Amino acid sequence: IDRVEFWINDELVKSSLVAPFNERWEIEMRGVPWEQLNNPPVKGVKQVTDEDTGQILGEVQVVLEETVDWLPDFDSDDARIKRGRMRRFDSGFGAIYTADGFYLERVALRIKVYDRAGNKTETETQYFYVHHAGSDP
Repeated sequence: IDRVEFWINDELVKSSLVAPFNERWEIEMRGVPWEQLNNPPVKGVKQVTDEDTGQILGEVQVVLEETVDWLPDFDSDDARIKRGRMRRFDSGFGAIYTADGFYLERVALRIKVYDRAGNKTETETQYFYVHHAGSDP
């Protein structure tokens, strides 16, 4: 292994050249206001085509999946973490308010590993949910 890179929300935050290739960093909370999360899903238009001929038959209105913001119920050791609204950003970052007003931020972590020949492999994106004491509304 030549180096290991640590990417948070599609941004390179650390690079390690020495085994055991671990790093430490602080996560800065963005504090996205509730008003920015309380938007209805965005609707778009999708063309409907004939599968055999490829001819466009018309258009249909659809909800863009990346704007659906109600989180499903999920397991947590923290009883305050329940269903809520999340706004997803292109980088993988997400801001969440639960139904009870508890604020979390979703952080996307990806690790890229390079060898001396220049070959690269990377992990699938892993998501972590972070709460900063004092960030509740």
